[in-house]
Amino acid sequence: MSKLMQAFIKKTQVDRGSKGAEGSSMPQRLPERRRPEVRTGKQKDQPKRKEVEHGKRAGKAAPMRASPSAKQSSRGHGALRRSVLDKDEDHDEAKNRRKRFTLPKKGLEVTLPLTITVDGLAKLLGVQNSHLMRKMANIGMDKLANDYLLTNEEAAEIALEYEVVPIIPDSTGPELYPRKIPEDMSVHPLRPPVVTIMGHVDHGKTTLLDTLRNSSITAGEAGGITQHIGAFSVQLKSGQAITFLDTPGHAAFSAMRARGANATDIVVLVVAADDGVMPQTKEAIQHALDADVPIIVAINKCDKHGVDPSRIKDELLKYGIQTEDLGGDIQAVEISALKGTGVEELSESIVTLAEILDLRAEVDIPAQGTVIESQIERGRGNVASVLIKRGTLKVGDIIVAGTAWCKVRSMADDRGNSVKEAGPASAVEIMGWKEIPKAGDMVLQAENEGQAKSVVDSRVEKRKNKDKLAAVAAMNVQRRETHERDVNERFDERALRKAVWEYHNGLRDSYPEPPAPKAAHSKDGGKAAADAAAGTQL
Repeated sequence: MSKLMQAFIKKTQVDRGSKGAEGSSMPQRLPERRRPEVRTGKQKDQPKRKEVEHGKRAGKAAPMRASPSAKQSSRGHGALRRSVLDKDEDHDEAKNRRKRFTLPKKGLEVTLPLTITVDGLAKLLGVQNSHLMRKMANIGMDKLANDYLLTNEEAAEIALEYEVVPIIPDSTGPELYPRKIPEDMSVHPLRPPVVTIMGHVDHGKTTLLDTLRNSSITAGEAGGITQHIGAFSVQLKSGQAITFLDTPGHAAFSAMRARGANATDIVVLVVAADDGVMPQTKEAIQHALDADVPIIVAINKCDKHGVDPSRIKDELLKYGIQTEDLGGDIQAVEISALKGTGVEELSESIVTLAEILDLRAEVDIPAQGTVIESQIERGRGNVASVLIKRGTLKVGDIIVAGTAWCKVRSMADDRGNSVKEAGPASAVEIMGWKEIPKAGDMVLQAENEGQAKSVVDSRVEKRKNKDKLAAVAAMNVQRRETHERDVNERFDERALRKAVWEYHNGLRDSYPEPPAPKAAHSKDGGKAAADAAAGTQL
């Protein structure tokens, strides 16, 4: 073999050895086999995570460690990117918030019904309920809910917070009002005083009236006790007239007695000398003082043996009645209604006090008065006793009292005599009422039947609205209580669940006892009461 051939073989062996050494030191890396990914139900909803775990991607070697400067640079770029993304998210959230809380246009006119729920008002204004509730809390309305009923005045106050114009429909309607009292009453004629006889039962009120008008009405009454408020006109020997109102002495008729005191000029307080101040006597005193009416004390039954009228005066002093004998300005007259002793002196005291009061009234204006009593009489229909206070009432006139109106068909005085007209301080029975008026209602004269009917219809509507508002108030109270009970029940339920969990996890020694059952309550929050206002709420 030649030298050239030997050199070629040797070089070939060297090259093969070097390649074998390189293969043994750096073996070729096979690609990793990816394991199948198993997803659970919760993982399906989560986004895929990027496989960035230090070069474990298939077929790639681990990346080299970056230098500190390069690492800081990458962190800076990442923080910048995150800040930009956060700003974009905040911008989108603020944009959505502005879109979500769209406010009504300023100056928008909104018509409000009589009552409306919080949810209905939110829809009417075009705002969210939560936003409206915050507005309500800002103006002092708390403990409210979506089903809470608001009156139109409350809804208007809330609407003004949104700078809209609330419109409440005018529900006043036609109405009658008494005329203003003239400043100078001296040009008008004097009128008789209206006197109310008040006091305890069986202290002699009816007997005193019987003596004053010289006619017996006691025999025609059940048990000698007055059954209704009566009005009588008495002509004295001096020619002057006095109109008396006789109020019942029963405690059950205290409201009727209060109306009598408010319609009178002078109160005659009858107190029996042998009985003293009784509970109904105290009530009568309080009614007279509340009405700011002058009082004359008539100490009755002074003809009985052993009575002491001065004791009655001392006893009345405890209740604010200071007679002239004790340094006050209240007259006290000792009488005997049964025998007529002192009755004339009592009449003179009434006339004297009336002159001091200078009682006058207009006679050339539409009639104005007060209903004393009303009832249905067989053969006569609806009848009402009316005390005329101002003006003159004639047969054929149209009058309105409360929610009742009347075309005067006939009038009669206390003796049953038919009269054609009645002036100030006259008490007459009026027939022709379409409905029965209530005692204490103001009587006003209308121009015609059309005006009277429209006024009555308007008053009926106002009364219905008032009843609806009262039902709304009661309904809101019930619904608020229902919401509070529901919150307490949910709180108790959560507390019980927590206690059961603690027991099963060994944190409690004994099983918790459930809370005591509470009284059943309506979940509708007063749905039955809501029917009364269903026609006016949204």
